[in-house]
This record gives sequence, C-alpha cells and structure tokens, in this order.
Amino acid sequence: MKGTLHKLYKEVIGKPLIMWRKRDFGKHFERISSLDIELVGKCNLNCKGCTHFSPIAESERLSIQEFEKDMRQLAKIMPDKIGKINLLGGEPLLHDEVESFMKVSRKYFPGTEIYIVTNGILLLQQNESFWLTARENRIGIEVTKYPIRLDFKKMKEKALQYDVSFKFYGRSGYIQKTQYFLPIDVSGRQDKEESFKGCFMARECITLYHGRLFPCSYAAYMERFNRYFNKEIPIRKDDYADIYHDGVEDILRKISQPIPMCSHCNTKERTYGNKWGISKKEIKEWS
Repeated sequence: MKGTLHKLYKEVIGKPLIMWRKRDFGKHFERISSLDIELVGKCNLNCKGCTHFSPIAESERLSIQEFEKDMRQLAKIMPDKIGKINLLGGEPLLHDEVESFMKVSRKYFPGTEIYIVTNGILLLQQNESFWLTARENRIGIEVTKYPIRLDFKKMKEKALQYDVSFKFYGRSGYIQKTQYFLPIDVSGRQDKEESFKGCFMARECITLYHGRLFPCSYAAYMERFNRYFNKEIPIRKDDYADIYHDGVEDILRKISQPIPMCSHCNTKERTYGNKWGISKKEIKEWS
C-alpha cells in the first residue's frame, strides 16, 4: 500500500505541483488564495513529523486581542485579497475561545470563505453554542480524517443538523491519511530556488504568525524546532512579510518567492505516502 500511495502522489500530485512551480517561478501573487492562522500550538494527536512542530511546541495560545488586531490590519490593507481563512492548530478546538475567533474572523472578512480545520477528536463534544456560532457566522468545519477510531459519519450528521458546511481536508475523506517526511537541513546548504520549486508547501501554506506572513508553516514555526533540539536556524527578516510595515505589493512579492529559510529544506530527500504514526519527539522525524 505504501508504495502504491507514494506512486500515486508522484504521478497524480507531485509532478504537476513541481511543474507548476517551475512554470510560475518568479511570478508574484495577486492575492492570497488560502491563509492559515494557528489558534493553538499544541495538539491532542501529535503526528510524527508535524509541519507545525506541534509535538514539540510549548503551550502557546493565540490571544483574541492579538487576533483581532491582525484581522483588522489585514482587512485594512487587503480586504479583497484573501480567498479563504483556515483557523487551525495544533488543534484549534483546544482553545476555549474558539467561538470568539469565529466571530472576529467573520467581522473583518464578511465575504471570505472561513473554516475551522480540526482532527475531529473534540468536535462531537462541542456544545450547541459552538454550532450556532458556526452557522450564524458561516464558518465551515474541515476535518482531517486520520486513521483513528472516530465517528466521522456522526460529525457530518451533526454539521448537517445545524446547517454548517462540512468537508474533509484534502483527499483524506477517501484515501487513508499518510505522512510526509520533509527533512530539514540544519546547515542550510540547499539551493533555495530549487527547494522552492520542488516544495508543495511553497505558495500553498501562507501562514500568519504574530503579524508576520510566511510562505509556509516550517518558516513560521522553526523556532519551535530550534528550542526543542537546541539548534540555531536563523529566522531572517527576508523570511516573512510584516503586515504592519510592508505595503501590499511587497507582502505579495515576499510570500510568493524563495526565502532564506528555503536553504534549510532538503526537498530532494523528501518522501511521501509514509505510514501515519504518533511522534516520539525525535529529531530524525524532521531532519
């Protein structure tokens, strides 16, 4: 099965993505098709090799005050340039103010597609207020279907009951969830342009973190890797765009091109279709 999935990724997903990168390399965004915002760093599942480093993250929660400040600024500078907002983690349902995040995001982006992206473990434990808030603010639920024992059918029925949009993340609704191995080159000796061209996260995982927009989650959360494993991979100013100081054109340029952090991604050694499992918090999961 592993070999089949790996082949499927390479033939159906991998090649077109890399071809797209090469074809559009050097072009700048005109808008952000999808924006990821992490509410909680920690997760109650802790997948091996998590691209947010959640298994080794400290107890970090986004405050609703910071979130509203950033949403206000984004709405001010690019009100019509964000196609979708993903409220995720870690695991977003671990945040006790998740309903407030739904309300604030809709307040500043009334016409944008907005989803809570969750592993589903806590979804059926949410009270009626959660579901009513989701419905009233037109917030969808996007569940990553991991190979764990959960009643996904009941989740869909619950969402339907409250007229809340429900879908599975990516292909996880019909293909068993597997894992990537995305090795980090601590030395930073990779060619950043080539790494960017061969990276499925580049231009697809735009991440807002403390007022900064990063082209991918690895760049946004690399400090977690540094702290836990006592490394010193630098996060440079050119790795992100500042929503409070950079103009819109500079923001779109910075997040759509290779950054210094790309020199720390060894895309040539990446593997896909690996068996999903729980993290042991070992550095070899990421390098």
